[in-house]
Amino acid sequence: MDCYPGLSNIQGGHGSADFGPMHSIQIIGLYELEELPLEVPHRLLLINVNRSSEELDRPDYYSRVRLAWRLSIKKAEQAEYVCAVVRGVVRAVFVAEKWLPATHENFPDHISLAEEADYSSRFGFVGHEAPAEVQEIYVNKRLPNEMRHIQNPIRYWNI
Repeated sequence: MDCYPGLSNIQGGHGSADFGPMHSIQIIGLYELEELPLEVPHRLLLINVNRSSEELDRPDYYSRVRLAWRLSIKKAEQAEYVCAVVRGVVRAVFVAEKWLPATHENFPDHISLAEEADYSSRFGFVGHEAPAEVQEIYVNKRLPNEMRHIQNPIRYWNI
């Protein structure tokens, strides 16, 4: 059904966030990537970001992954790194220096006063890219099946 725009089921199928229409080059590229082992050396927060970010020439994963998420703030603060995940592949890794409520006051360039009520139970972070040696471990690696996102965009690994 993914081949025909406009067709849909009432309910999405199992794994539908990981599949969908892809060009054959994308499929080959995805399955050629190395898979991460189940045991990783860090505490990670995995966030499934909008898959359209993969299609941009220079995706800005930081602005896509930094807010506004419904998550356990206690667990999020334990994460050493935040990973932006697209179609089961880690595309970027960040260090969250500080987690804040997703309000206009904390993120004035991203949340307007009119939108603030919509984000009342959500959080975002201020941070920076992880060091190159950490990026090398995770970026452009596939998640093991056990760690792929199902419905919730948030996953905790080793937390």
